Amino acid sequence: MKKDPFKIYSASAGSGKTFALVKEYLKICLTATSSLKFTEILAITFTNKAASEMKERVILCLASFSNPNPENSSAIEMMRLICKETGLAEGEVREKSLSIFYGILHNYSRFSIGTIDGFTHRIVRTFAKDLGLPQNFEIELNGELLKEQAVDLLISRAGGERKELTELFVRFIKDKTEDDKSWLIEKDFYAVANELFDENSRERCEELKKLTIKDFLKIKKSIEGFTRNIDRKFALIGKVYADEVKNNGIEAAWVSGGSRGITKYFHYLKQGEWQKYKPNDRMWKNLWCDDWSSGAAPAECLGAIERLRMKMVPLCKNVEELLCEYPKYIHLKFVDKNFYRVAVLNEISKEVGLIKERDNVIPLSEFNKKINSILECEEGNFIYERLGERYVNYFIDEFQDTSLLQWKNLLPLIENALADGEKEGSSMIVGDAKQAIYRWRGGDVGQFIDIQKNAASPKKNLPYNSNLISLNLNYRSKAEIVEFNNPFFSVVSKKIV
Repeated sequence: MKKDPFKIYSASAGSGKTFALVKEYLKICLTATSSLKFTEILAITFTNKAASEMKERVILCLASFSNPNPENSSAIEMMRLICKETGLAEGEVREKSLSIFYGILHNYSRFSIGTIDGFTHRIVRTFAKDLGLPQNFEIELNGELLKEQAVDLLISRAGGERKELTELFVRFIKDKTEDDKSWLIEKDFYAVANELFDENSRERCEELKKLTIKDFLKIKKSIEGFTRNIDRKFALIGKVYADEVKNNGIEAAWVSGGSRGITKYFHYLKQGEWQKYKPNDRMWKNLWCDDWSSGAAPAECLGAIERLRMKMVPLCKNVEELLCEYPKYIHLKFVDKNFYRVAVLNEISKEVGLIKERDNVIPLSEFNKKINSILECEEGNFIYERLGERYVNYFIDEFQDTSLLQWKNLLPLIENALADGEKEGSSMIVGDAKQAIYRWRGGDVGQFIDIQKNAASPKKNLPYNSNLISLNLNYRSKAEIVEFNNPFFSVVSKKIV
């Protein structure tokens, strides 16, 4: 087995990422005994454009290598590096390149460089029955179309007999206008519907489907009842303090902390400023201090201030008791803020379900979950048995945009390849955390960062030998830009927390 079969490349923009991918791909092909080695390699990226570029570079390099007098400078440099790193002579590379080139032309369908969605689609088509899908299902590549159909249908159902739906819309609009937002709802509904096509949100959306609009409104009433009760109790405590201060002619400056001290805290309670219900450590210490008077308090008023303190002691204990509910209160406050949005999302989700059933379509975004649900079963890996026997080497580009489910679904294949010592399986992932742009569709840059940390750690918690490689040279920018950026960001990065 190769010393480090699992390679992690950290490749910033302009650092020669595609060059490195193609070089490693060609090294595997050129050092193999068979000219059809490429049929055992799976290379996946995120866009058709990136996949086409990699295919084109592989073929152009092979064509240049087989030419005794190549003119492409990039291909010449590629060949020089391959010879240096593999120990192959240029003559051997030319001869093998020609054989591989013709092998690809005659077996182009087995030249597996494509998108991760295309690979997932192929698995789903192959194992549709095992995944519980009808053989004649259609794939909805454009989630926008499904979203628009569902929103339009939902809005058309308002009025008439759907009084609860109408009420939900009215409340949604009122909630928006109270926040000084437009009362037009179509655009907002489209934005809400995006959650249905997000890998991280879809499962939670499914859990809500059993709830009706009546259920939501009942839950809303319960949430408001809880938070209002807390607000009322805090406001009452704040009012008692304000009345005592006013009735006894006590000025804010005479009480500990002055106008920004104890008096200010009870003002927050009275006004219902819920974000400030929980006092900081200093304020909490002042509230339980044996002396509430400040240095500015006249001697003749010290008795009144002490009587104020004694009256507020039991109420401070009430504050302490109420603060035990504060984490729940805060949680429900944020739930309440987005409540009608979630209720509308649930109704859109139901409409999407009806459209999918009616038209026998499945959004491409759901495939990863369907595959994962099978893989989580004890016998689930059977769907990869055939693919696992076919592919031995894996390349994953733009790994920073890979979702948790996509990686979990690819791992059984990769681990199977790395565990087979006879076939010398390998995996190479390439990414740049700074270029993560697919979070909106489930991309999780955190897993790429974690894999790099594991690979860099002396203990290496990965179940296989790994090698972290950083491509540090910038081939795209002028030297002056690089020379400015390196010291600048070295300083700035330390100040960003």
